[in-house]
Amino acid sequence: MTSNLERHSERRPRVVDTAMYLALFGCVALGASLNFPGMDLPKDDWPAVLLAGISCLGLLKARDHPRSALAVATTCTVATGALGYLLTPLLLAPLMMALYWLALSTDPRTTRMYGVTVMAMVVITTLLDKPTTDMLLLRTLGPILWLLLPMVGGGRSRLRHAYTESVQARAAHAERTREEEARLRVAEERMRIARELHDVVAHHMAVANAQAGT
Repeated sequence: MTSNLERHSERRPRVVDTAMYLALFGCVALGASLNFPGMDLPKDDWPAVLLAGISCLGLLKARDHPRSALAVATTCTVATGALGYLLTPLLLAPLMMALYWLALSTDPRTTRMYGVTVMAMVVITTLLDKPTTDMLLLRTLGPILWLLLPMVGGGRSRLRHAYTESVQARAAHAERTREEEARLRVAEERMRIARELHDVVAHHMAVANAQAGT
């Protein structure tokens, strides 16, 4: 199933991205509407939904501009947390996808630097918004763990793609080498035939010359 999804993503990347980001938008809309007992959460859902829509629009450029998409998603997520929403995995979905594209498109050092910065911003926003909440661990440690997942997954996908490209490059090189060896063997065979033909012709000419002299 994963290989089929990757093939469709390579053939029609914009269609797959649009469908995926619509699904992410639905996840955020669902996450904004959830209500947890004993927690003072905003009653209106539309601010979080609006910020999620902006994040998903930014993700449409994540393939070509992963840093810009991450900046948009981070800003919207921090704003969502500052408004008092609990940053569950549903609300973190656009930011998680942006981190995945960053890890897939850049080197590990860049991914770690951006990832640590994003997680610090999210945690600081949470601490400033609800410093004395009873669910402090859920508000701080939870987002960190969820944001680590796409970074690891994107890094693994990048390594897998690099390995696949190297295997394909080696196969193409081996194919070219076999073709060159085949052409070289054909050329050597032609040279051998030409030498033998030359020797035969030279021998017959020498015999004819000797007969003529006689």
